[in-house]
Amino acid sequence: MSLFNARKWKSNKIIGRISSNDPTLTVVKLERRGLDDGDAVRIAAGLRGNAHVVELRLHANGIGDVGASAIAGALRANASVSYVYLWNNRIGDAGGNAFVEALLVGNCSVVNLNLSGNRMSPNLEAKIGRLVRINGTAASYDEARRRQA
Repeated sequence: MSLFNARKWKSNKIIGRISSNDPTLTVVKLERRGLDDGDAVRIAAGLRGNAHVVELRLHANGIGDVGASAIAGALRANASVSYVYLWNNRIGDAGGNAFVEALLVGNCSVVNLNLSGNRMSPNLEAKIGRLVRINGTAASYDEARRRQA
């Protein structure tokens, strides 16, 4: 089995564990695996019903706006994920805006969202950073919503 195929097989196995809500899987380490939007969509689908994953390490892959939007959408419904590392992917403003929506409308559990090294505008990166900081310092969901307004 080639190194690429071995990485894909292991990635698919981890994505399956996300989908099955494996209580022993709290940190997803899928950085530098050649993941694309399709893989990110599968991860997002698994996160919707997962209550155990706290940290997503998906940096240095090939995830673009479609995959980022899917993950952001999943985070709107997932209250366990607090740390998301998506730096050095191919995420543009469309994917970044999906995270803004997730942070404004639904999710208050994300306290660290690293999207550096992508293709987003500096103003959008700053806005996301501000929303994440509010999540990290707010004492409650209601306080975070008030401070984001």
